[in-house]
Amino acid sequence: MELTSVALFAVFIFLLVLLALVLKRLGRNDLNITSRSLEGKTIIVTGAEQGRGIHITLELAKKKARVIMACADEDKGKTARQNIVQRTGNTDIVVQHLDVTMMSSVRSFVTLFKLHEKKFDILINNEEIICKPQT
Repeated sequence: MELTSVALFAVFIFLLVLLALVLKRLGRNDLNITSRSLEGKTIIVTGAEQGRGIHITLELAKKKARVIMACADEDKGKTARQNIVQRTGNTDIVVQHLDVTMMSSVRSFVTLFKLHEKKFDILINNEEIICKPQT
């Protein structure tokens, strides 16, 4: 296995463990967000520019969360953001580039995040990572 693949796998496992710890801390009753506001919460959603990521971001925006859309395709992310803002009225949605398959992108994301944000409350690791076998 190539060093890059090992590093990506390690980052993926770390993010899964972090998500599990956050969910455990929230407790079972807090996982039902259908009836409560998320105002004041900052939530990172990876893969937010397509599929489930758009729907997750839309639902979080309806609950007044500040959502960081971590997108591999920034143009799609910006288009999705415009649609979500139009549908929810929540303008506290930020599109930031993140390609989870590139460590340089992960580092850049973290650096920018730390410059502009004080904290995040929830990470939704929606982005899929597919490791291609070496040929």
